[in-house]
Amino acid sequence: MTLDKLLPIIVSSSYFVNDVFQAPHCNIIHKDLSLTWVLLNTNGMMTYITKADVENWESKGINWKEQAFNNLIEIDEYFYTHEKRDDQGELIWVAFMNSDGLGSSRLLRDGELLTLFPDGYLLAIPDRSMGLAFPSSLNDEDRSNILSLISNCYINATIPMMNGIIKPHELFCENIKEGPDFV
Repeated sequence: MTLDKLLPIIVSSSYFVNDVFQAPHCNIIHKDLSLTWVLLNTNGMMTYITKADVENWESKGINWKEQAFNNLIEIDEYFYTHEKRDDQGELIWVAFMNSDGLGSSRLLRDGELLTLFPDGYLLAIPDRSMGLAFPSSLNDEDRSNILSLISNCYINATIPMMNGIIKPHELFCENIKEGPDFV
């Protein structure tokens, strides 16, 4: 099995209640979210990795978590798919609705988001395959508009995740609590 298609994916923590879903995962600081990993198949479908996959890679000394994060950084598709700018050309928000279904995973790319929003940013994950990022310093009107956008996306989500805003650090794994190299 090739690791070049291994990627992290943000999912609902409810997947792992009572060990119903057996995929390896990491609890994220935000209590409603967890991180797990998938392999993208050539037909665009995702397959969640198994504990047996992890045991196999680790027995060979493969740092599969690092590989997954590197793959996320190196994805050849656009970083974000949509944007809204104000009259001065400043970004109001960017959306990640990537065709691979890993839009929300791109929110883990903290360095690139800080380049877009150097004064800080906030995030939203209204759907498992979608993410939104926007500056933390939005004016009241733009903030109201983004909250409405988040709510609308959540209501119409294929796999609803959360109807609200989160801070970037809330996507870090609980046991490490530092930058996006937590994987």
